[in-house]
Amino acid sequence: MLDLLVIQPTPFCNIDCSYCYLPDRNNSAKISLSTIEKTAQRLIESDLLKDELTIVFHAGEPLVAGIKFYDKVFEIFNQYIKPKVKQLNYAIQTNGILIDDYWCELINRENIRIGISIDGPEHIHDYYRKTRSGKGTFEKVMQGVHLLKKHQINYHGIAVVTEQSLNYAKDIFDFYYQNGFYLLGLNIEEQEGINSNSSLYNKNLESQIFQFFSEIFNLYFESDKHMSIRELNCSMGAILREPGVLDIKESKINSHQLYPYGIITVDYKGNFSTFSPELLGQVSQEYNDFIIGNVFDIGFEMSKNTIVFQKLSNDIQAGVEKCKKECKYYHLCGGGAPSNKFYENKSFISTETKYCKYHIQYPLEISLSLLEKRLAIN
Repeated sequence: MLDLLVIQPTPFCNIDCSYCYLPDRNNSAKISLSTIEKTAQRLIESDLLKDELTIVFHAGEPLVAGIKFYDKVFEIFNQYIKPKVKQLNYAIQTNGILIDDYWCELINRENIRIGISIDGPEHIHDYYRKTRSGKGTFEKVMQGVHLLKKHQINYHGIAVVTEQSLNYAKDIFDFYYQNGFYLLGLNIEEQEGINSNSSLYNKNLESQIFQFFSEIFNLYFESDKHMSIRELNCSMGAILREPGVLDIKESKINSHQLYPYGIITVDYKGNFSTFSPELLGQVSQEYNDFIIGNVFDIGFEMSKNTIVFQKLSNDIQAGVEKCKKECKYYHLCGGGAPSNKFYENKSFISTETKYCKYHIQYPLEISLSLLEKRLAIN
């Protein structure tokens, strides 16, 4: 069943982060309202809706589509989808630069979950996240954060962890902690899409990455815990859930990336895909650019009959089975992230990636060690 609908309203981004994986950030095209409406209709005619659905606006910079556009988008989804589910959630992942009082009013009205893409203090953030003229973006992002705080809007932070971050774990933790973020997510800089070289992958940085997560987790436990850490939450959830659960649909880490239609991603043209959202918009002759259909041509579930879906699904599931046989972390992870396997190992039918090692295995090992220590104390 569908957990997450990801809408890519535009490929365009108003800044130029050097580690971005998206290939088409200069394209200012925008998804049409007719495409939004058709997407909603396709959902209703499917059997994919369950009690709760989250719709996320992501990729490019979602806010460049404009506030008047989103007024109409929410009107469409509220009309079509809201009566069909018990709970409809909205979320936007943004760089925060365009947030103003009018956006804050809309965010409050529609109860939108807001994620701010910010890498930490200014000297870390501005190293990679720059304007198109090469200037830092930190001050503009923080203006948006202060407006959210003024309007009493909760917001979480997503930091991309790069080589530049590794010596500043405390600075990074303190920055989010002191600036009102209720949750911090730590995204390892990935080798993905057009970002063919991660600053963390080509050097012997394993011990520093491990130490970075260790320090962040320890800082959390030493704090009053008003700000949680996503990777710690996921690791603890995986460790403490019912023993013996191996079904990827029950896994608490990455699970909806691994079964068909757990996630559906729709781009500005109405093309759609499933599994990892990061795949749609990338180039692949073998997998038809990961497009399994277009909302104007075919329903979501009908795309199961297409050749590209069957190949994509079979290869991803073969990779999961390979993880199940070969990886000792499988019962905690559930099979990894398909997009990382594809870009790091050049095949979905593969197992460990550096992303998996750094973002899944290290946090799990650290969490298990911390849990054992605390149980021993008690």
